[in-house]
Amino acid sequence: MGNLDLAFGSEKNRKEKLKIYRNFNINMVKNFLEMISSLHNRKQRELINSIQIVGKENLDASLQKGKGVIAVSAHLGNFTILGLKLMNNGYCFRNVVRGFTDPLRKHIYEKYRMKQGQSFIFTRTSNQTLKNIIQALRNNEVVFIITDENKRHGGVFVNFFNRLASTNPGPAIIHLRTGAEMVPMFLIRKPDNTHMLIIEPPLNFNCQGNRQVCVKEITSLITQKIEDYIRKYPSQWMWNHRRWRTRPPEEKAQKVSYAYRKVLN
Repeated sequence: MGNLDLAFGSEKNRKEKLKIYRNFNINMVKNFLEMISSLHNRKQRELINSIQIVGKENLDASLQKGKGVIAVSAHLGNFTILGLKLMNNGYCFRNVVRGFTDPLRKHIYEKYRMKQGQSFIFTRTSNQTLKNIIQALRNNEVVFIITDENKRHGGVFVNFFNRLASTNPGPAIIHLRTGAEMVPMFLIRKPDNTHMLIIEPPLNFNCQGNRQVCVKEITSLITQKIEDYIRKYPSQWMWNHRRWRTRPPEEKAQKVSYAYRKVLN
């Protein structure tokens, strides 16, 4: 509810926010149950068949350029099964996910992910992750990257629901290095509990600044696209994540300065 207040402020009243909150929890349960059922072959087939693709031609056109595709997305809808649909349709799809160093969690999560049948790039070390992503793009594969989480270290601050949010610059950096197009795609739950995979045209921008400026502009464009979808499907986003937790250095400096003046007075 705190995140809903931060995002919408007075745009929505408390009753509207409570409705989003309730529906968000219902969708979380549905997503979890679908994740578990996807481990069963027959249930996975039914799940894949319940997904309708809109905009497939956008992905095909980008892949025809031979540089691979950076698929940018968010924790929206049941994003965990998006790759199953694309792989079933013959696409070489790699899902970039968090890698765990803790042996127990590593065993549980990675065993589940591999059993589901998708192909993953685990983010254990940044250098090796980047090498794996670049190699996949050179092979003209689709690399799926979630970009809507708070980035504690190494993020760039861009506007998200009218507040600065520390955001992963990875897709922008990889695009500038490889020339692979960035294609937004989102899996949306429909009222009848089937799904719609929306594949948008590649992001279009004309950055004239230096590399650092370009990374920020591209990251901002990706984040704005994500915000547009969240506003359209608010109950399907992950509101339990502390998206605005990391603050800009200048904001922290202002707080320290205010506290210092208060002590002096």
